[in-house]
This record gives sequence, structure tokens and C-alpha cells, in this order.
Amino acid sequence: MKTTILTLLTICTIALNADNIPDPDKYNTVERKVMVTNIDDYLTVQLLGCIEAMVGDNVTYSVEQNISLRLGYKHNRFRFLGIKKDLLNEFGGIDTKATDNIYESSNEELSEKLVQLSINKKSPQMITNGTIYVDKKYPMKTDYYYYEIKESTDVNLTLKLKKRIIGFSDGSADKVINY
Repeated sequence: MKTTILTLLTICTIALNADNIPDPDKYNTVERKVMVTNIDDYLTVQLLGCIEAMVGDNVTYSVEQNISLRLGYKHNRFRFLGIKKDLLNEFGGIDTKATDNIYESSNEELSEKLVQLSINKKSPQMITNGTIYVDKKYPMKTDYYYYEIKESTDVNLTLKLKKRIIGFSDGSADKVINY
């Protein structure tokens, strides 16, 4: 009896957490990318992507200029954290890059501490790469966001949305929005 109840609860839980794939006759898939454009202008600061995982381990990776951010599972939470490169190296560093498989950090203990720091500092959550769905009446195919670092101090890192480019599947010219 216990096995039957446990099996039913497991099936219900799986069903509640299933992904819903929209009807392809009604929705376009849109590729969304998010990048930071001027990281190389800040030579003493390492920009980190901190992923608070809803499933699996938290991950921290080095964000690189003009490389798309990675989120992992779609329900994870993503935050930026800026840290002095010298300080990061003193603690063993983070070698994982945005282009790597980021489901594992190169320094798991430090990664966990950095994710917790980003949560405790109340860093805002950011949108990241992924596939989104829009109604077919909007012929979008890509949606790219370009951020830039505006300021880096000992206590604050300020990023600003610089530009958004929306690409279309109907042959229309890209829509460029400058901020």
C-alpha cells in the first residue's frame, strides 16, 4: 500500500513540474542572448555569473566579453558579481568560462560561497539566454541584449542595458533599440 501511494505521489509531482511546449502553429521560438560588451575595459575586476540552481548544484563562472551568458536550467536564478581579480586568485580562482559546460564549477566550494554572497548582497536577478515563445503574429526570431559596465568601485558594480536588437523571420530589418 505504501509503495502504491508513494508511486502515485511521485507521478503527480513529475506531472506538476513538466515543461509545456507551445503549439508550433501558434507560437514562434525566439532565441534570446544576453552579453556584456566592455569587460576588457576593467582589467582588475573579474565579472562572475552566479547561478542559484533550483535543481542541482549552484555554479559560478567567469563572464567574458561578448560571450552569451549561460543559465543552465530555465528556472535557475542568475546574478552578476564583480570581484577584484587578485582577491579571487587568492581564494583559488574560478576557471570555468561561459563557453564551457557550466553545470560544474572548477572550484565548487568557492563557487558556492560566491553564489551565497550574490544572494546576500541582493544582487538583482538578470535575464539570460534561452528560448522564448511569442505569438505567430509577431515574427520575431532573435532577441539580443547588450549590457555594459558603467562603474566598478570597491563596493558596487553598475551595469546598464546599452542596446537590444530584435531580429525577424519575415525579412523585416532588425529593430535596434539604444538605451
